[in-house]
Order: sequence, then C-alpha cells, then structure tokens
Amino acid sequence: MNLLKIVAIGALFSVSSAHAVLFNNGLPDAQSGVTIANAKTGADDFVLSRLENSLLGGSFWTLEEDPSAWDGNLEVRYYLDAGGSPGDGTPAPVATVSLNSTDITRTQTATGITLGLYTGLAEYRNVFTFPTPVELVGGHYWMALYMQGDLSSGHPEIFWETTGSQNYFAASQSSRAVPPLAWNNVFHPSGPSDVAFTLSFDIPEPVPAVLMLAGFAAMMAGKRKKAA
Repeated sequence: MNLLKIVAIGALFSVSSAHAVLFNNGLPDAQSGVTIANAKTGADDFVLSRLENSLLGGSFWTLEEDPSAWDGNLEVRYYLDAGGSPGDGTPAPVATVSLNSTDITRTQTATGITLGLYTGLAEYRNVFTFPTPVELVGGHYWMALYMQGDLSSGHPEIFWETTGSQNYFAASQSSRAVPPLAWNNVFHPSGPSDVAFTLSFDIPEPVPAVLMLAGFAAMMAGKRKKAA
C-alpha cells in the first residue's frame, strides 16, 4: 500500500476532539439566587443525552456583596437524579471535584442589583476547569456547588444566580447539608426558577468529507488491485 493510501485511510479512522458547551441552563436574570456558601449547597438538574460524556468544566453566575468573602475553594458534585432531588437520605455523589482559585476565572459582569434582598450586589461569572475530565454516562443528573467562604466574620452570603426559566421537571434547590449529611430544607426559589450555568465537554470532531472520500477511494482501489 503506498503512502497516499496509508494517509487517506488513517485520516478516515482518526478521531480528533474539540471543547464545546453542550449544556446551557440559561442566562442570569439578576432576580434571585440560592445560597452556595456558609454550609449551604445549591443544586440544579440537567440531562445528558449522549452515552459517554467527558466534562471539562463549565461556568455559573453569582450575586455577591463582597467578593473577598470567598476563600478560593469550590466543591463541585454530581448526583444521579432521585425522583426530583439530588438523592434521598444520605446522598452519595457519583463524582466530586475540589477546585481552588487556580482552576476558576472570575469576572464581574454587572453591578448595582436593586431588587430587595439583592440590592447592592454585584454579578460575577465564574468559569471553572477540571484538572481531570469527569466521565459521566448519559442520564439525569444534578450539579451541586459549594463555594467555601469566610462567613463567620460577618461576610455576606454568596448566591448562585437564577435564570427566570425552568428546564426539565425540577427547579433549582438548596440544602444546608454538606456530604455525607442528608439534604434538608430543600426549597424552590421565587419563580420557581433554574440557576444559571453551563457545562463544557470534550466532543469528537467529524472527519472532513474530503478525507472520508479519499479514505474510501483508497480502500476501494486496494480491493480492485487485489481482485485483479
């Protein structure tokens, strides 16, 4: 087999990958939020339709009065859905990733929130990257976030911002529990409403059509030569 055929057939069967946002739960609405600090954990559900998924990270939006309240640590947990909540009794996440400030990029995106409890808060976009991809099979999941903060000294709480919409059958929820404690005081924020986040994945890129045609042509030529 000549070099051209080897290259063409190799191109046909090779698979490259790209990073893409494959789940978007909605944009922030500056209306409300759920607490994700001071031993309170926020969570919202999402569905993965592909059989295999390599999560590379994602983003979420927060409302904060004092950005120095966050101590630089974030815990991201993934739970299988249990009838509309992130597990019953003592939930066990299928994956837990502990991140720090080197894994997260924070950008202030708005100021001057003027809605009741949230008056004076600023909005931040938080983009996080996993050191190692999180592998999840297809299914219905919840993502839970806990931003550890120095709240014992009077620093204000951190809110995971809502979207004003609702995906699937469950709204965003919050819990005072930190694993391995059971979820409790679960509530739907005013709306009810989802919380704003995206998830990024490692996805295969399709082989360009010209390479596919070249690969097939090379294989067919090899078959004809062998038959002759």
